[in-house]
Amino acid sequence: MKRFGADIEAEFPQVKKAVSKLRVELDNTLVSDTSEPADKVIAFLKEHAATLETHQTRAQELEEYQVVLGLPLTEFGLIEEVVEEVNVKLDLWQAVKNWGTATKTWEAMPLETVDAETLEKEVTAYNRTVARAIQRLPGNPVGPKLRER
Repeated sequence: MKRFGADIEAEFPQVKKAVSKLRVELDNTLVSDTSEPADKVIAFLKEHAATLETHQTRAQELEEYQVVLGLPLTEFGLIEEVVEEVNVKLDLWQAVKNWGTATKTWEAMPLETVDAETLEKEVTAYNRTVARAIQRLPGNPVGPKLRER
């Protein structure tokens, strides 16, 4: 039982190190380059989100083992921070992609066929995403660029 507890305690730093490495990778200039194709950035972020999910699942398993064995719980706030960061970046780039498609659709529609209420809801959703990205990702020019559109 002690051996298992020691193994659990030894694995936490490995998971933390992997998550820290992932966070550094998420600072890739690709994610803040407004000229990058949205699909490329979204694929990059989804790949990293999947890896992060694996680490998050493992950390939760280790915490459950700690509870069962009566060990003190290891604080793991880093994963939640990185999950939030990935989600904000992914939402932002999804909005970049979808905004381009939506505006082309709206521009092609005759004005009298535009549903103002639906349009307002969509614009408000994009504005919320942009505001959240600007607040949570200071220095990333993608949010301000989308806001300009």
